[in-house]
Amino acid sequence: MPPILDLRADELLQAIGFEFLEESHPGVRISIYEEPNPARQYCLGADFALGIQGRDKDTMCVLDNTDARKVQVAEVEGTLGEVSDKLLWGMAMFYGGAFVLGERQFGLPSLRRLLKDFGYGFQFYERDETKKNRPVTDKLGYYKRGNWTTDPALRALRRAIIQDDIEVRSGECISQLSRLQFKTRTSIEPEDSLDEDMVVKLAGGGSPDLVMSLAYALHACREVDHFPQQQIEYPSGSAGDILGHDEVFDDETRSPYRPGTPAAKRARSLGRIGG
Repeated sequence: MPPILDLRADELLQAIGFEFLEESHPGVRISIYEEPNPARQYCLGADFALGIQGRDKDTMCVLDNTDARKVQVAEVEGTLGEVSDKLLWGMAMFYGGAFVLGERQFGLPSLRRLLKDFGYGFQFYERDETKKNRPVTDKLGYYKRGNWTTDPALRALRRAIIQDDIEVRSGECISQLSRLQFKTRTSIEPEDSLDEDMVVKLAGGGSPDLVMSLAYALHACREVDHFPQQQIEYPSGSAGDILGHDEVFDDETRSPYRPGTPAAKRARSLGRIGG
């Protein structure tokens, strides 16, 4: 079976299954902490990079959103760059059509390929945080605010950790969380700095890529109720067709809406984005 990153989108759409092989792509780590369950709802957060060796990593985090306390079930870390959409699609499909929230500063090309090449529309579109009802726009992906110091996703993650509302299973991510700091910009003397002069950094250096994807996954859990899930059509002979996902992930288990969700929280369909 060819590695997923070596196949075109049309070839992947006809795949009859996935097999995890540690050496299929050296430098790409896929950690599965819990196998998918069709009765559970999953949300995937993704942080993207340029795909340059020795620099920032592309990372993905999958959370089980079924219960009030969110549980990490999978994590991906690697140098992917322009092929990140292939693994993003594979992980989303592995977890039964997970809701995807990716940052768009570096990730917009991958998110658009996920939409256009894979036909995967169950994604986050920006919501206007300045408006009372925070309406859904047609802007694909999540836009990070500032240097994370004022970003709502990171603030929500800090609160969830303080309140023990989330279970993180990745040792690598826990290490980054333990080293995450607010530090003064180097151009300002510490005693003269204000809150707005702070930046988010890791003690000892590096980029908090795993923390970012964790924060995006948690934000996805809180946003999924506003995005109706598309009905995935599995091509004849594909894994979804052979495994009967149309029957396993039926209307009840597919629905992103929690039982009792008010109609006002159910977003209208955005229709086809980008022609």
